[in-house]
Amino acid sequence: MGYRAPSLMIRSIALAASALACGGSGPTGGAASRVPLALSVGKGRTCVVSRAGEAACVGTKSVPVWNGSAGTTFRFVDTSSLREGVRALALGDYHACALVDDAGVTCFGSNEAGQVGDGTWTMRESPAMALPETAGAWRIALGAAHSCALWGSGGVLCWGKNGEGQLGNGDTTNVATPTSVSGLSWIASDIAAGDDHTCVVTSARGVACWGRNVEGQLGNGSTTQSLAPVDVVGASEVARRVAVGGRQACFLNVDGGVLCWGDNRFGQLGDGTRENRSAPVDVVGIGARVNALSVGRRHVCVITTAGAVKCWGENRFGQLGDGTKTDRTTPVDVVGIASGARLVAAGPTHTCVAMVTGELKCWGDNSFGQLGDGTVEEQPAPVASTIHW
Repeated sequence: MGYRAPSLMIRSIALAASALACGGSGPTGGAASRVPLALSVGKGRTCVVSRAGEAACVGTKSVPVWNGSAGTTFRFVDTSSLREGVRALALGDYHACALVDDAGVTCFGSNEAGQVGDGTWTMRESPAMALPETAGAWRIALGAAHSCALWGSGGVLCWGKNGEGQLGNGDTTNVATPTSVSGLSWIASDIAAGDDHTCVVTSARGVACWGRNVEGQLGNGSTTQSLAPVDVVGASEVARRVAVGGRQACFLNVDGGVLCWGDNRFGQLGDGTRENRSAPVDVVGIGARVNALSVGRRHVCVITTAGAVKCWGENRFGQLGDGTKTDRTTPVDVVGIASGARLVAAGPTHTCVAMVTGELKCWGDNSFGQLGDGTVEEQPAPVASTIHW
């Protein structure tokens, strides 16, 4: 099949599991063109997209790729940035996709399940080609090994791994090109993807999910897998945004509250327990209205209307930012960020925020230097992060 090349200059980017947040102010020093549009974090990597359409990252330059040779180390590109026309960047476990002006979605990295979407199963070094089916796309979301996009007036396309029905097309066969989600009776306004499930906010301000459901992550009151969208209980007419992590999900409601469901082994649902939930439960103890929400693999972070950051769930690497490594079943304050936060992104084992001052702060796992503080030491409280453009 044919492809269109977006107008990109590629310097470098490496891949990680994804958490994406949009809007706000930026990580490096003062230039208006580098105020960030998006902040994404993942396995060993932190990336920022500026309003000028540049992307830059800090952390590992190489990741293991499973595409015929398990554990092969591969350096994707040389210098760490997509330099032109980038509107959003999403990170899967071992692949990434960028949303590019006037071109659509371009993906690269591991491709054993077709998650790059180019009709092959071949690993791709660089995001040089856009997928023609995604022209007109305006939002992207990546799971562990699948990719999705919203396009046009709210249609949903997904591709890649489908063993749990996470593509929503009615079967469990991997798909190497973008394919429409089945049986939609609504248009979508937001989308998020976890390890093996996907969720959207619908035009009725509800939430619908599909894919794996062993932990109750579809939120429909059952633990039965669904190969097509099912409605999340109690979300109709109240949902603003949806965020999905490994095997759990949360939505932000119109009143600024947060409700979560699914896996709760580490307290990541924020209801004060460790019991899995197959329908949404209120997060307790936030104590303020929430403006922004990000779900990591086993933890969740929010920004309140005052600009404070609060997190809960797994804290093995200090990813909650409260100065400890103790798991929390209800929200705790991130040290030193009581105001001024504009963007938050929670990844597998670390978290970052962009401040209104332009500063970037990160905490948690730092094995690959992904916190951007010049070290590889874990940090259980925020440290200043530097990304070099």
